[in-house]
This record gives sequence, C-alpha cells and structure tokens, in this order.
Amino acid sequence: MNIMKKITLFLTLASLFLLAGCNQETEYIINGVAGDYPDGTMVYLQMRDKPEWISVDSAKIIKGRFLMKGHVAPGFLGYIGVGEERTLIVVEHGEIVIDLKDGNPHGTESNERLSTFSHDMENIEEQMADIFARMDSLDQNDTVTYGKFMARLEELDHAEMNLMAKTIEENIDNPLGVGMFCFYNSVFADNVDFLRNISEQIPEEYLQQRYVTKVLENVNTILRTSAGNHFTDLKMTTREGKEISLESLVNANKYVLIDFWASWCAPCRQSLPGIRKLYDDYVDRGLCIVGISLDDDKSSWENALVTFRMDWIQVSELRGWESEYAAAYGVRAIPATVLIDSTGTIVGRNLESADIARIIENEGIGE
Repeated sequence: MNIMKKITLFLTLASLFLLAGCNQETEYIINGVAGDYPDGTMVYLQMRDKPEWISVDSAKIIKGRFLMKGHVAPGFLGYIGVGEERTLIVVEHGEIVIDLKDGNPHGTESNERLSTFSHDMENIEEQMADIFARMDSLDQNDTVTYGKFMARLEELDHAEMNLMAKTIEENIDNPLGVGMFCFYNSVFADNVDFLRNISEQIPEEYLQQRYVTKVLENVNTILRTSAGNHFTDLKMTTREGKEISLESLVNANKYVLIDFWASWCAPCRQSLPGIRKLYDDYVDRGLCIVGISLDDDKSSWENALVTFRMDWIQVSELRGWESEYAAAYGVRAIPATVLIDSTGTIVGRNLESADIARIIENEGIGE
C-alpha cells in the first residue's frame, strides 16, 4: 500500500497560498539536492488543481543542486515535482532542505514532523504489503491463518488512521496540520465528531485560503451524509446503459452498499475481496451493491470489472475526481463506502467488510 492511500489531491492554485508582502518573516527557501537527476532538469514547486498540476515556483538543477525562494503566509502543504515524481513538502517560513533521493524534507519544524509522519506511515504500509504478499500464496483452505492475517490488517489500518488523526490534531495550528486535514478529511467520514472538532480549530488566517473553504464545504457534505441521516439520491446509468436511481435500489432491498473505487487505486483493489465476499454471501438475501468508479478511461474501468469479477451494479461518469456522484457524498478519497438500510437511513460510512457483515447478520437480513 502506498503512502498516498486515501489521499485526495484536490488543492487549487488560488487557494493554496496568500502572499504577504516581501519580507524575511514570510520567506521560504527550498535548498535541494538533485539525487540522480542530471543537471539541466527542471524542478517545480506544485499544487493540485484536479485534474491539473499547477506550478508556482521552479528551478533548474545546476551542479547537482537547485534553489527556490519566495514569500508565503501562512504556508501550505505542496509538492516538489520532477517529471511524474512528486514529494510532499510544507512550504513555510525558513530554509527547507530536501534530497530528492530520499524525498524527506527537513529544516523547518513542520517539515521535520512531516518526515516523521511519512516514515511511520511507510513502516505501517510495509507491514501491510508483507501480509498481502503472504496472503497471495496462502492455501485457500487455511481459514485460520487467513483470519489471523485479516485481524492483523485491521490492527494496522486502525494504527494508520490513529497516526493520521494524531498528526492532524497536534499540528492544526500550522500548515502541516491544516494541509493534512484538507488531504485526509474524507477518510474520517465515519467520525463526525473528529471532523467537527478539527474544523472548528483551523486558525482564522487559513480560512482566507480558498482551498480550506472548499474543504470545509466538503466536510459539511460529509456531515449531511453521515450515519443517521437520510441518503442523498443519485440518478445513474449502469455499464449496460440502464437508467437507475439510488432511491429505487433502496426501496427494493434490505441494504444498499455504495462502493466508491477506481481501477488505478491500489487500496481499492485490496478491498475488493471483502466486497466480493459480501456480494457472494448476501446478494440473494437482500443486499444490493453499487460500484461507483472514479475512472476516466473506459477501457481501464471495464477491464478491471472483468479482472476482479465485479458482478454487482457498476456505474461511472468517467470523469475521475469530477464525479458528481462522489461530490454528492463528499468523497475525496477512495476506497470509500456508504451503507444504507431499507428506510433510507445511512447506517455507516467507510465501514470494514467484516463490520458490514456483522450489521447485516445482526439485523437478520433476508430471514
């Protein structure tokens, strides 16, 4: 699993920074070592305006180094980009040192904390990747070992969520915490108290940044579609060209599970066996699953449907992150799920497959 798991990447140029006059109190200096990149290569300070990458500063590698200077207040979470490779960096007052070979920024307080966070995340992800690799070679009849692996994966997933939450909470008064909240807010769609609490703590100076206000709008959408609220209807067209509504599916089934995913999303592919098991176990007992893909390439989407035997209802606007379906539920990170019961009430968001199964069994679905 990659550190970019569940990351949203929807930052906009106008919103990421406020220039605050050319004085040393707002100056950032990015002092970089080129790593394996040759002299003459261009390096960019970037931010994301989906689907585009926006460059706000640049430098040429000379004698194995590059240098950028500018003025920013109060700061933002951006990227150092070379070609298709990008590294997270906190742009703030002070001298930031980064070696493109290891990709960890240092020098300022927020960047030191970002590097620590990245290291800890990578450690968790390496453990998860090892388990997934071992599961691939596991005897399908060895249910005991499989159960142990799944339990450990759940522990690691919780550790990852706790790490993200802790880093945000401890840094919400600086650009690292604000940027990470904007990065990860939809990951916490099942924790409305956390979303409300953090939203209220964002310092006033960051509220002037348009990307922060956009994120808060997205958080409000998540809150409106959180557990206990009535679902938001969607008018959709299936892969086969059939027009359906979410309302019609809710009315016809005990539960409807919406699974937001994409063929290019590695964590989504890792979650598919659990979705597949839910389908196999409960499709004939009142569970309807709707896969909503955030792909923008039709062939990639359709090939994934075949490869992963995704036989449940599948829809996609083929608009990537511009999906209106995703926007209706504040989904800016995938995989993401929404479980709705027959009354139209949202039971939960981003639930694990095992939790969904327990909910269904406790309700006696189809009995």
